[in-house]
Amino acid sequence: MAIDARWTRVLVDDRRSLLYGPGTGRLYLLGPREAEDPRLRRLLGLAQSTFAADLDDPAAAVAHDAASFRGTAPPRARASLRAAYRLFDRTRSVLPFGLAARLAAAAARRERRRRPSDANGGAGTVDAIARAIHALERDVGYADCYPRALLTAFLAVARGSACRIVIGVLAPTRKMHAWCAVDGVVPYEPSPEHYLYRPLLVLSLDP
Repeated sequence: MAIDARWTRVLVDDRRSLLYGPGTGRLYLLGPREAEDPRLRRLLGLAQSTFAADLDDPAAAVAHDAASFRGTAPPRARASLRAAYRLFDRTRSVLPFGLAARLAAAAARRERRRRPSDANGGAGTVDAIARAIHALERDVGYADCYPRALLTAFLAVARGSACRIVIGVLAPTRKMHAWCAVDGVVPYEPSPEHYLYRPLLVLSLDP
């Protein structure tokens, strides 16, 4: 399964820029000399990634939010998905995001082999993923963008659909957000907010 990584810097002022390291899972505020240092890029997990002067958000819209499912009662989320959601959330400080994305992609490939009837892609993929993520966050009892993006990617690839995972920043603050685009939209966010953030890293996962 191919994973293409593209990254950029977001300027804060005329001397500093924000940069995200997928190998460390951290956000950095760097001067121009540091940002250009190839040794530092290698340390941050960017050596095999492609630099872009600017990154477009691969998601043009959010397909469903919490209001979309008000009054509905979707079936309980699978125990394995609930466990994965909590695991990604609790290990974010020790498991770099780039590695977490690769683990999610590898698990999705195994899922496709086990459940070939579910790997149908098609027009219903986004809606199905949205319903699954909404049910998942209802059942775990909280909502967080980090595990949501990874589990959205898992569900997309498991169904045979390409996706794009994004790490963005609310510049010039250090507030960050993660989201996953499938067919050009974010399947589900409780309250749409990805458009407020500038992409720093885009990981493209193709089944």
